[in-house]
Amino acid sequence: MDIFWLNEIGPHLFTFMLILAVVNKSRKYLTNLSAFKIYIFILFLQLLMILVEKFISYILFSNPFDSMFFLKISIISIILSYPIFILFSKIDKI
Repeated sequence: MDIFWLNEIGPHLFTFMLILAVVNKSRKYLTNLSAFKIYIFILFLQLLMILVEKFISYILFSNPFDSMFFLKISIISIILSYPIFILFSKIDKI
């Protein structure tokens, strides 16, 4: 979507491209992980993406970095993703 808006490239595009490169380079290490370790890795990547996006947004657009917002997003991510992890773990066992 950002490519179509020529003057409106957002920090989420840079963040996604950076994280995509990291995941692509570490693919051979991810295949040997257990389901719980993959879940933790995904949570870590999600929080890292939000942190990097806020940092890039601060540098490029002078948007203030709000640590309470990051804390709220972190807690909400953990609370909402854990039941999904449990559900997929039960589906894996079937």
